[in-house]
Amino acid sequence: MSGSHFISHLTKIRIQWNPFDNGRGVTCVRQFLQSCGTRKAQAANPKCQVLPKTRTDNQPPVIELTFNNGKVDVLDCTGLKVDDVFEHMKVRIQEEEVKELFEDLGLSKKDRYIDWIKIEENERKAFEARGFKKAPIWTKILEEKK
Repeated sequence: MSGSHFISHLTKIRIQWNPFDNGRGVTCVRQFLQSCGTRKAQAANPKCQVLPKTRTDNQPPVIELTFNNGKVDVLDCTGLKVDDVFEHMKVRIQEEEVKELFEDLGLSKKDRYIDWIKIEENERKAFEARGFKKAPIWTKILEEKK
């Protein structure tokens, strides 16, 4: 999985790890840093700052993602694979796009977590046109509703 598509949704990436620690997700952090440094990724968003920092403390490796809307996610990479980081980014980006689409459709905050079946046909077509499917993001939204 490539990070070039996801980088376009980020303004800053901070990566911190101890290079002398052979386990605990260091491979994940290094692979993620490598994917952020490719020409394709840099071309996708040249304004995205990638800030790697090596540490000598005993803290776990961390990836801090700052999205275009200002939200920040901090991932403890202990035990993660690089695909887990990309999957997290994918889900977060889809959630934000769904919220934005609800706002574009004029749905109020209380109406955002309605069941898929209750969305009218033209609204469902708008979701499908933007590439959204019922799962997995809908299952998460509906679980939050309960």
